[in-house]
Amino acid sequence: MKFDLMGTAHLTTSTEAIEPVKIFDNMAVIGTAGTNCIVIESDEGLILLDAMWPGELYENMIEDGLRKLGYDPADIKILLISHGHPDHSGCGRRFVEKYGAVPYMSKVDYLFEQEFCAKANNPAWIFDFEVDHFLDEGDVLTLGNAKVYCFSTPGHTPGGLSFIVPVYDQGRPHMAALWGGSAPPPQLEANYQYLRSDESAKIKAVLHNDSSACNLLAKAIVTIAYYTGMRGTDIKALTLDNIDWDDDCIHIMQSKTGEELRIPLTTSVGNALWDYVTSHRPRSTKEEILVSDRRPFIQLPDLWHHIKKVFNEADVRRDGGRTGVRIFRHHLATALLANETEAPVISSILGHTDPMSLNPYLDADIEHLRECALSIEPYPVAEEAFML
Repeated sequence: MKFDLMGTAHLTTSTEAIEPVKIFDNMAVIGTAGTNCIVIESDEGLILLDAMWPGELYENMIEDGLRKLGYDPADIKILLISHGHPDHSGCGRRFVEKYGAVPYMSKVDYLFEQEFCAKANNPAWIFDFEVDHFLDEGDVLTLGNAKVYCFSTPGHTPGGLSFIVPVYDQGRPHMAALWGGSAPPPQLEANYQYLRSDESAKIKAVLHNDSSACNLLAKAIVTIAYYTGMRGTDIKALTLDNIDWDDDCIHIMQSKTGEELRIPLTTSVGNALWDYVTSHRPRSTKEEILVSDRRPFIQLPDLWHHIKKVFNEADVRRDGGRTGVRIFRHHLATALLANETEAPVISSILGHTDPMSLNPYLDADIEHLRECALSIEPYPVAEEAFML
């Protein structure tokens, strides 16, 4: 099996211990601010989830932490490794050989970590104990009255596992989710703010209302953006030569990629362009279709102010939120996704040269994302947990 060893996250060390703490009646945390391990208590002994970095410093840190919490290290019956990195399995040999803990992890990461440590060019990164018990998606690890539900969450490592564990807070039952990979990035970028269906309907109503207070320039800009998903720079650069009225097609050379793009000229877009050119556009020597309303009638320097007029008329996002041209490109992509359009087709409509460019739109495809949600129906959850 071949692994992308360079694709794993950067590992950092921290040597200052945090104060061991019980976070639930049957669960505690020991370790440092950077790396730690979880203790899960049962009526038949302890499960130690992860074993920090290798070395006597961390071995003593875990043992001392257990004793501070009132546990005996000899009560560790199971060593559960969430993923195959030496900062989570490093002290494993100590607890396997000295206390007889039985190690569990995924088989994929068992193979991965051996190769990872062998090629790490760092003698301190070792994986020096055997594992004969392997876990995978859907497995339930049981020790006495403690259960650990296992989920396969590859990414940080190819065989990383995450867990759901029944816990208690002063006797009240809860479910704790323990992520077995990397932590969220310190600066997490939010998904792109998509156009909601009610907002979309209001904007369409303005575009198709002949009595709307918005002028024909603003309507033409938003109609093109809404129905074609074209980039703002390409909308500004449109000329009559780009419009094939006979074949109902817009043909452009994309400014961003330099690639040709053919887009259907829908009735709505064609009518909006026709109305603007025949009834609103000032006389100008500029080749671009869309020109400024004020002399010297040059190519539009920006589109946002015109788009904002339509949003205001539609009473959409007056108090803030994204209102630029990109939101329509985003809306078209997510609408096509919601209608089960194949990703390559969407990429061709939007003029993408890199298939990965579709990812930001996939990240905001709310309906399909809901289908990916994990059901907790099989797990015992107190009714109070749903009272958000």
